[in-house]
Order: sequence, then structure tokens, then C-alpha cells
Amino acid sequence: MMDDIKKSMRVGFMGFYPSPPEITFEQKSEWMINKVAELGCNVTQVFLPPDDEKINRLYELSKSKGVELEVGAPFTLWQLTGSNAAQARQDLERVIAGMKKLDCKIMRTGYGRLQIDTSRYNKNIPVWEHMKKLADNLKEAAKIVEDHGVYLAIENHCDFKAVELAEIFDMVGSPNVGCALDTANGFTVFSDPNDDVKILAPYAITTHIKDMVVLKDPIGWRIPFYVVGCALGEGHVDIPAAIDELAKKSPHAKGLHLIIEVGWVENDPEWDRAQIDANMKSIFDRSIEYLKKLVWA
Repeated sequence: MMDDIKKSMRVGFMGFYPSPPEITFEQKSEWMINKVAELGCNVTQVFLPPDDEKINRLYELSKSKGVELEVGAPFTLWQLTGSNAAQARQDLERVIAGMKKLDCKIMRTGYGRLQIDTSRYNKNIPVWEHMKKLADNLKEAAKIVEDHGVYLAIENHCDFKAVELAEIFDMVGSPNVGCALDTANGFTVFSDPNDDVKILAPYAITTHIKDMVVLKDPIGWRIPFYVVGCALGEGHVDIPAAIDELAKKSPHAKGLHLIIEVGWVENDPEWDRAQIDANMKSIFDRSIEYLKKLVWA
């Protein structure tokens, strides 16, 4: 039974996959859909285009290639309960309208934005205050996404521990609001990511499948260990166990989006852009083959 669920999962990757230098930001989504299909995958994230003509072109391309899509939630999501609530609601409704044109069910975002100010490490804002802000805004978002039959997935994005995010999702209490589970981001809040996967798998709507490796710090006066991005199966995240947890516990396990992300890769400081891109491409390509064999073989 679990093997059947894993075989149903969609495998793909996100936009950090290096594109040729001539590909512009506006062209990247179409390029990604084609690249995903070329490499035998069937899901990716795209930027929602600003007009219907471009949205329709993405829809036709994704359908012709058999690639499912996810989009980003609006940046104003966390203003649904503030003085900018009307604009935030309008922004969310606009994204949902675009999702429907794309036949897309999942929008995703994170809270932390990789900043200390929007994380548990902001000493001027207690963690509970951040959590209340998230829960209050997500309760408002839940009413909207439930009405439209779409899903909002919040990433563990270098901001909260898994137990804190799980508490937020329980406070919201909506089947349409859950986690965009990143399998490695626990390292950034000094958690064991393998433990975080177990906690967040029951809330997982979608994923970033990421691996990172723990290395000895060469400088000496810092904490002796640090982590860098690596190909799946080459780091300290138990990827097979993570997939099993998702297959057993995610309410969206059948057809779950397994979207590979490669982050914080350590490059040689002497490398030029072409060498850096070649290294990133190699890591992505190894990860894609690893994950395809893991879930589809």
C-alpha cells in the first residue's frame, strides 16, 4: 500500500536549477516546465504571471507536458488582520483567480524571509507573539482558501521549530492550511531535521525535499560544525525515512508534490559563474535521479 502511495507522488524541482544566461525572469517559468518534463519529472513551482495571456500560455504548456504547478502566495498574506487587510485580501483573491486559470491547487510561502527580525531569534518580539500573528492571519486566509477549494502551505522557513509550526496549524484548524515541509530547514533553527519531519508530516500539503551535510568548521573559533547544501542522499537528512513519514502521515500523501530544492551550497571561491552553475546543476541532477529511484522504482 505504501509503495503505491509513493509511486503516485509527483517528483520535480524548483527554480534554483540553473537556466541559461539568456533566459530572463519572465521566461523562467516556461523554461522550468520544459526542463522538468525533459528530465522525466512532473511538478514544479512557477511565478504567477501578471496577465491572463501569459497565465493561459503557462496552463497550455503545463498540460501538454504533464507537469503540475504550484505558485507563491502574495507577500501581503501576513497583513490580513492589519490596517492593510483589504489590499491583502484582494491580493490573495487575485492569486487564487490565477491558480484557477492554471488548474493549480497549491500556493506556498514562508514567514521568515531568511531574516532574524521575522524569526524566533528576534529578541524584541517574543516567539508567542510571532506565532499569534501567524495564526491570526492564517485563520483569515483559511476562510478564503476554503471557499475556493485551494490550499495554502507554509514552509518551515528558517523561522520556527517544527513544534511551534505544528501548534500554529492546530490553532488555525483548517484542512486547507498546512505545511510546505522542507526536509532540511530544521538545521537553521538548531533542530534535528529528521525529528522535524516526523512532527510536520501530518500537516504536509507539499514539500521541499532538501538534504544538507554537517561539516567541521575550519576557522576554529566558531561552533565546530556547520551545514551546507548537497545532493539528496549525500547529507545528514534521512531522505528515505522522510518519504516514508510523508507517505504514512500526510493527508495529501497520494500525489504529494516532492519538489527538490538545493540550498546553501559551498562553492570554491575561485569559481566563476559557469563553474558555480555547473556544480549546482550536477547536484540537482544527482538529486533528481536519486528521488525518482526512491519513490518510483
